[in-house]
Amino acid sequence: FVYMVDYIDGFSYVEPSSHLWDEAYLIMVDDFSDMFLDSVGQYFIEYFSIDVHEGYWSIVLFLSHIFV
Repeated sequence: FVYMVDYIDGFSYVEPSSHLWDEAYLIMVDDFSDMFLDSVGQYFIEYFSIDVHEGYWSIVLFLSHIFV
């Protein structure tokens, strides 16, 4: 999951600017996107673990087929 976040963060590269407000805004947006992606990943892992634990193997195999 960490590699995917780093890969997505690579798309948001912006040329350095001399304006401090722009830099602060980009840091704020980057922090928000990191928190959002972490929460989505955590929710997916928790949901996936519950499905495996409860024995819903058909859903697990279906999701693994879609995401791979």
